[in-house]
Amino acid sequence: PDNYFLVTDPAGLETAMTTAFTNILKETGTASAVAVNTATLNTESAIYQAKFTSGTWSGKLEAKTIDPFTGVVSPTATWDAAVKLRGQNWNSERAILTTNLNIAATKKGAKFRYGTPDASSANIGTTNAAFLNADGNGSARVNFLRGDTSNEGGIFRDRDDDGLDFKLGDIVNSAPIFVGPPPFLYPDNMEAVPYSTFRNDNSSRMPIVYVGGNDGMLHGFNACTSTTYPGCGDATQHGLEKIAYVPSNVYPNLSGLSNPSYLHQYFVDLSPTTGDVFGNFSTTVTTCTTNCWRTIVVGGLRGGGAGYFALDVTDPSDFSEANASTLVLWEFKHPDMGYSYSEPTIARMKNGKWAVIFGSGYTDGATGTNKAALFILDAITGQIMSGMSGPIVLDSTSNGLSSPLAVDVDGDSIADYVYAGDLKGNMWKIDVKDTDPGQWKSFYKVGTTPKPLFTAVDGAGNVQPITSRPEVGKHPSGQAGFMVYFGTGKYIEVNDNTPSATPVHTFY
Repeated sequence: PDNYFLVTDPAGLETAMTTAFTNILKETGTASAVAVNTATLNTESAIYQAKFTSGTWSGKLEAKTIDPFTGVVSPTATWDAAVKLRGQNWNSERAILTTNLNIAATKKGAKFRYGTPDASSANIGTTNAAFLNADGNGSARVNFLRGDTSNEGGIFRDRDDDGLDFKLGDIVNSAPIFVGPPPFLYPDNMEAVPYSTFRNDNSSRMPIVYVGGNDGMLHGFNACTSTTYPGCGDATQHGLEKIAYVPSNVYPNLSGLSNPSYLHQYFVDLSPTTGDVFGNFSTTVTTCTTNCWRTIVVGGLRGGGAGYFALDVTDPSDFSEANASTLVLWEFKHPDMGYSYSEPTIARMKNGKWAVIFGSGYTDGATGTNKAALFILDAITGQIMSGMSGPIVLDSTSNGLSSPLAVDVDGDSIADYVYAGDLKGNMWKIDVKDTDPGQWKSFYKVGTTPKPLFTAVDGAGNVQPITSRPEVGKHPSGQAGFMVYFGTGKYIEVNDNTPSATPVHTFY
């Protein structure tokens, strides 16, 4: 009723239109999936929902409890991370980490502070500082990104949301993930140290919910909604940010966040992935003399750029800027990578190593080389798996590989095959059963040329792009073999929402 005007009152047009557009700019939306903290409903069950407000481009992360008897989600949030973060001191109460590219060492984790940006200091470093200090305001800009409001409305953008400053940027496509006590059921004879020992040792660790934001950071918030959940005894900590990470790949665009004329950009927009992995962490973890189990989180940029990174999040009590060099495991980028839309998979491989597996993503012509390629990295070092010459190239002509799925077909918790789709409608099956990573390749070939398991086209022969991760399950009749399930469709480029520009899509 407030957003119309009578044709007999044209003078009211400006007021009515201003009101309408203001309301549109304040619309709150959510595009990502929710996370849950329990596999079955109980008195501790909660969901975590990310939201964004257009216009201000502010974000929310709300925790809501679930009634264990009815399954009804509470309409009132137990906490909102945006509100909690507003109350945290930007200088003394936030542990924000980054990678200093100038540190001459394998481990380059550093504090997200300006400091003296030289090659030996544990701050953002000279390479990253160059992107933030073009106008001489680098130190103040880092403080602004940390949450300092003292320069807002002056040299920097005014982060105002209905009269209150916000520190949490919009969360659009990144779905939150919950990391509590170790949840997996790996057999104790899988590695030299029983997994059950790791589970027991971390059964009461503080739960954290991780989500990527378009404020340039991956955030980790205390996920507690009840003091009776393991690791949740201190109610004053519930919902507080415990850690954040600024990938070095976002620095070229990071200064735009402080621009008074800010136009929305994507930064850390990919849904993070978590897993427990086993290996040599002795260079970063004093209690790990040789090999041990650790929990990692892997994040990416999606539309924010090309790159992935990994953090060691085993023990939230270690989260501090002083521990940056041990918490930040690695960052990865490669000439064959496009925008990192591919959601990683974490899996144990036949060569005895744990891996992070992802596709080459999609290119705009300037980023990546148009190849549909599968990357398999050592989960601990972030290097392409030893024994491989590079990514597994499946198609080298104007293509891009989407999110992969690793499949264990013999029940030993070790990956045997990887399935992934591409922009040409190909569903690929990659054989990783060999103990030599140099032999991992497309399962199907004609000569030495990789061939897909299946190619999706509509009734008119138009290619149906595959941009989502497939699912694989046992054959429903109980007979030998597996079923691969996936849908087609693409919502990435400008014209993808134009019906005439796309084929009819299908679920296979």
